[in-house]
Order: sequence, then C-alpha cells, then structure tokens
Amino acid sequence: MSALSTLLFDILPLAFGAAVSPTVLIGIILILSISDRPKLSGIAFYIGSIVILLVVAVAGILLGKGVAVASSKPPSVTSAYIDLAIGIFLILLGIWRINKKGSEAPDKNR
Repeated sequence: MSALSTLLFDILPLAFGAAVSPTVLIGIILILSISDRPKLSGIAFYIGSIVILLVVAVAGILLGKGVAVASSKPPSVTSAYIDLAIGIFLILLGIWRINKKGSEAPDKNR
C-alpha cells in the first residue's frame, strides 16, 4: 500500500467524524427547522455529505499517484516567486480587511 493510501485511511475516519461536528449539526438543525419534510431533508443532507467525502477520498487516491510522480523534481524559481507573491498579497489583503472592519463607524440605531 502506498504512503498516500495509508494517509487517507488514517484521515478518512477523522473526515467522517467531522461530518458529525457541531458545525454540521448546526446546519442540519437549520435544515430541519425550515423544511416541510424534516426527516427526508436530514437524511438527504447526511447522505450528500457522505457521498461528497467519498468522492473526495477516491479522487485523492486516484490523483495522488500522479502527484507523487510529478513532484519528484523541485519547483522552478519562477514558481517559488509566484507563490511568495500570492502569499504576501493574501496576508496583506487579510490585514487590510481586518483594519477596514475595525474602522467602520458604529451604527447609532442599535
């Protein structure tokens, strides 16, 4: 068994556990509270979540073999600079958004 398959089999139970996390439970509570047929909506939500997790796992297994072979050569210097520039841009964008949100005037109607 390849290292990627071993890793996926180690992480897959955690992914299924995340499907029952509090965030998902909040979503399911919202679905159940606004639906005309809550049982059907809840079951469809969980089946959809499991199908998506399985599709992602299978895609990871199938595509992971090609990635392991393609990643045998080091990235080019140009690619490294592009990654660095995008990273710096995203960090600055995050800082700008935090500062912009903090500088908004409070609503006097509240």
